[in-house]
Amino acid sequence: MGEQFKVVFTGRLQPGFDTEAVSEDFSARVGIAREQASALLTRGQEAVLKTGVEQGVAERFRTALERIGLVVRLEPMPAGGGDELSPTREAREADVGVGADDGSGAVVAEVPSAPTAAPAGGAGTPRDPYSAPAAGLIAQAGVG
Repeated sequence: MGEQFKVVFTGRLQPGFDTEAVSEDFSARVGIAREQASALLTRGQEAVLKTGVEQGVAERFRTALERIGLVVRLEPMPAGGGDELSPTREAREADVGVGADDGSGAVVAEVPSAPTAAPAGGAGTPRDPYSAPAAGLIAQAGVG
């Protein structure tokens, strides 16, 4: 696999572009609500729009976004991804893609797995985290 890139919106628009028109074009292009697009474009802060894409794909994203009025830059990602910080919530929400998405480069939030508890009796295999809770009160009271 080739070098991977991030597509970063710089927080600025191309000279001569109207914010409202760009918001409308951007929301239509990426399939998000116009209000969300407007908020992203007017906040004046950088936002990662796509991560983990190869250079050719990143260039196509940049060209499409610059054509509708965004100022975008491409940043190479570290090899192996070990030093990469996890994205902020805004970055995950802004990872909306442009045009058809083949699944590459999606920012995926890691969801910790639910802890498994031992069965009510103590030892043994872990209990299914989706089963009803069991307190073992009947056994403790000497009933049954």
